[in-house]
Amino acid sequence: MIRTLLVGLGTRGRHWARVIAENTGSSLVAGVDPSLDAMQTLQEKLPQLEFPHLTDLEAALKQFKPDAVVLSTPPSVHLEQITACAKRGIPVLCEKPLALDAATARVCVDVAEQAGIHLCVGMNFRYLETTIKSRELIVGGKLGTVGFGRINYWRYRDGKRPLLNKYPLTMDQPMLLEQSIHHLDLARFIYNSEVKRIWGRTTNPPWSMYASDATVAAWLEFENGVELQYFGTWMGTNSKNEFQWRTDGEKGMLFQRDIFAGLEYWASGTSTPEEIPLKPQEDFVDDTRGLLEDFLCAVRGEPSTYPSGRDHLMTMALTLACAESSKQGKTLDLLEYAKQMGLA
Repeated sequence: MIRTLLVGLGTRGRHWARVIAENTGSSLVAGVDPSLDAMQTLQEKLPQLEFPHLTDLEAALKQFKPDAVVLSTPPSVHLEQITACAKRGIPVLCEKPLALDAATARVCVDVAEQAGIHLCVGMNFRYLETTIKSRELIVGGKLGTVGFGRINYWRYRDGKRPLLNKYPLTMDQPMLLEQSIHHLDLARFIYNSEVKRIWGRTTNPPWSMYASDATVAAWLEFENGVELQYFGTWMGTNSKNEFQWRTDGEKGMLFQRDIFAGLEYWASGTSTPEEIPLKPQEDFVDDTRGLLEDFLCAVRGEPSTYPSGRDHLMTMALTLACAESSKQGKTLDLLEYAKQMGLA
């Protein structure tokens, strides 16, 4: 049984508390959060869970001596928290992004690698049924040679809504670093290729509640020849959310109607789709379960393909390069940019 400490008990922390407690190979030994209100809300939402609550990470590490730590905390404190765990040789699963800038993200990874601990990053969307099946079909050749794709993501995210993290309201590039980072990571993962060149444009509509850009557009050229058009926003002007991902290859097209469900294959020249069967999943919970189990496998010394801190640096490079491309108004060579920023 892997004794797990959860740090951060907000909205995302409640997902983690549940899946840690329900995992048959782990036990939730304690939670850490400076907010007593966060713990109270968690107890109201998940009355079946009982565990000690501390307000200080160092005290919790000393008292409970956990086998693993899950960080569901803002990126501004990740380095300090990863360092505290690394000093004690404790593996860490850390929510994305590792940091808000390249230098800090690189140090997070260096600290973990120098201590010889596992550092897993919370790219839970890799464990969605839509993701697993899309990667299987594309890498397996169902579409033949893939030529191009398009992702559209529209959302009205009310950053002032109760129980929602408030720090994105004032952070730099909130859409990119909190949301688009998932989509760009999925593109790397599903297309099984690194990005060669990227053009990006980030903007903020006049009605935005966010201090920095809440809209992202990008064009990605992958090393395997795939080209991807991306658009995402948090400031759609109604409550209708939209996610669509289309990928075209020589043998047909794969179309995803929603981030969590709805996957179709259209053979070349046909006018009706083949619905791809997907296992039922509870949104944000079953994908988190998959990520946690993969991490726990690594902690136990079993085979694992968890998204590592080192791998995350390339997703960070892609994300930050999008913002830099927007500033410079030109296409960037991603590997060259990543090397300049110390991410590759």
